[in-house]
Amino acid sequence: MRWTIILFILLLSFPHAVADEGFVMRWNHEFKKPVTSVAVMDFDRDWILDDILVGSVDNRVYGFNENGSWTGDYQAPSSVYAVSSFDYGSKDSRLSGSLTSGVAGSWNNYVYAFWRPYFGHSFSDGIYIWKYNAGGDIYALASGD
Repeated sequence: MRWTIILFILLLSFPHAVADEGFVMRWNHEFKKPVTSVAVMDFDRDWILDDILVGSVDNRVYGFNENGSWTGDYQAPSSVYAVSSFDYGSKDSRLSGSLTSGVAGSWNNYVYAFWRPYFGHSFSDGIYIWKYNAGGDIYALASGD
């Protein structure tokens, strides 16, 4: 069975709202497995939250840019039920607060922090900022300042 998700991110849709028609779809992507979570992020560090992280039961975190183009993914050891973004203390003060890093919660009890989804990487490669054993399955994540 194929699952289709149409990504309506409220923050991304504001500039595209039309009073008579409501929200306008910017793009969509079809996934083979169910999607579990979606978060906005700033991959290209332009201070615009127009990139998207997607967690899935196919053990992956996907990245999409503002045009809906796939920018890469991470392979996790198990299903990813939670994704979020955060600012990882950039030394460049212009990027501070721009949510340029992501976190993913996997059903192997770990939360992984990473810079952005790159092609062909997995968390087992050690390509992440840090990981934390939460002691149980991760169902939700949030970041704050």
